Amino acid sequence: MLSRLRVWAGLAHVLGAARGMAACRGCGVEIQHRAADGVGFLPKERMDAYVEALHRYENREVYDTTPATPEPVLATPSGPDDGSYFAMNPDADASPARVPTMPKLPVCARCHMLRGNRSVSRAAAPTQPLPGNALLVVVADMLDYPNSLHPGLMTLREGGHSVIIAANKADLLPCDLQKERDRIRGWVRKEGAMYGVTHADAVHLISARTGWGLKKLFQTVYERCQSSGAVAGIVGCTSAGKSSIVNSLLKSSTGDEKVTESVWPGTTLAAIPFDLRLRDEQPYLARAKPEGARPGAVRLFDLPGVPRPDHMAGLLDMRELAMISSHKTILPETHIVRLGQSVFFGGLARIDYIEGPPGALFTVCMAPKVTVHVTSTLRADAVHARHAGTDLLCPPVGGPDRMKLLPPLEPLTFDFEATDDRVSQYDLVLGPLGFVSFTCRGNIKIKAYTPQGQGMHLREALLPLAVQQRGRRHGQTFDQRSRS
Repeated sequence: MLSRLRVWAGLAHVLGAARGMAACRGCGVEIQHRAADGVGFLPKERMDAYVEALHRYENREVYDTTPATPEPVLATPSGPDDGSYFAMNPDADASPARVPTMPKLPVCARCHMLRGNRSVSRAAAPTQPLPGNALLVVVADMLDYPNSLHPGLMTLREGGHSVIIAANKADLLPCDLQKERDRIRGWVRKEGAMYGVTHADAVHLISARTGWGLKKLFQTVYERCQSSGAVAGIVGCTSAGKSSIVNSLLKSSTGDEKVTESVWPGTTLAAIPFDLRLRDEQPYLARAKPEGARPGAVRLFDLPGVPRPDHMAGLLDMRELAMISSHKTILPETHIVRLGQSVFFGGLARIDYIEGPPGALFTVCMAPKVTVHVTSTLRADAVHARHAGTDLLCPPVGGPDRMKLLPPLEPLTFDFEATDDRVSQYDLVLGPLGFVSFTCRGNIKIKAYTPQGQGMHLREALLPLAVQQRGRRHGQTFDQRSRS
């Protein structure tokens, strides 16, 4: 009985679950082995194998003084449908006697599939409010801002939380961030205030992919939590990059097992605790222990993303989500659009130019795999019906059969006045696809379409000078290359 208690005490320690329940290290949800189609499912065979390995580790460490013998090692998930997730590795290399390390609990089946870039069923995560004096790090996607700030996000405020906005994917913007950092920070504050985030204490431009800006962000988080005794929570909408930020810091500090990150919305399903410290003025992140924060550390939680019912990403599959995600600096592409013309952005969005000067410049900032096609408004419906889901208008992919599964495109009308034909003054955000900037002089009226009219937002231009990066035209067309 004593040995068994030690095993489960060790299990709780490894999991870092203060409540003593087994939780997936990838998404934070409680492990279960009864419902194969439910969240947190782990085959009973794998759970039993892990507990047995942990039991042997406990016995060897406490009672056995003889050299260690090779132990079975759980197979690393290597891909979909290869059977490795349910198998043991019989060919583990023998190693000399050494102090054994505690085995780690395998991730749940859902995390295993997401790490293999496979689609899974959508899962809702409950809202988990933090204590009243918590510091909220609100992560937002710069390419989908301020749509990536959920209007109900501030309901987490139970008693005057402090708020820091972490504007992610800043490295993808085609501008000199060193020179324009202050202007973009002011822009983030202004647009965020219009969307309900009116009390941000600081704005940090960051990149979860490269780690740029994370040092200063987490130094600020640590210092504020240390002085106030508060805990910190990383919050935001789904797919904003919260878990990617945690993984980037984990990789550069302890090398602990990463949490699951994916382009699939709603990867994290429960709060995952960490300890944040400073070592030689460098932020240092480690998995939390159930007995409390380490000496000199503050408790940091990676919280589940807040889903947005009007977000276009919820309509796409894994392949299509990967197509609209950019991992390199975006190259603006400028098109000369005439009155009576329409611009398609894949088969998921369309803009009709219906009133204004004879011609306007549309500067597109989207992932390179999103196709852009200009045609006559009179022919636009026929072009979409025939080519949506094909190479001409993708994503989505799959042709007419795929389009039948998506809601129809529905329009919203936008009116604005442009007073300078040398810089862009307004952007139209098209959800996770990206945004389009408009450059002309006069009163403009456009009609924009997305599935069920989702994700569209007119805002002040983020990159007013991007239109000046245009180069020579594509042959005889009105499309102009970006100067790289």
